[in-house]
Amino acid sequence: MYINFWYPMATVEEVGEKPIKVRCLGQGFVVFRGDDGMARCLSNTCVHRGGSLAGIMTVS
Repeated sequence: MYINFWYPMATVEEVGEKPIKVRCLGQGFVVFRGDDGMARCLSNTCVHRGGSLAGIMTVS
């Protein structure tokens, strides 16, 4: 990926409290809304075990 660039990951309608999987430029991401309603985008790989965050992630 190119550093310091913005990439569209999902539309406003797609981003909810439940995390969704997104792929961009060969990388996996998870997109969701936090308790404050702001959209968040993280790598879909757990740094501890290397597993997927989408579907098992708890947002608090």
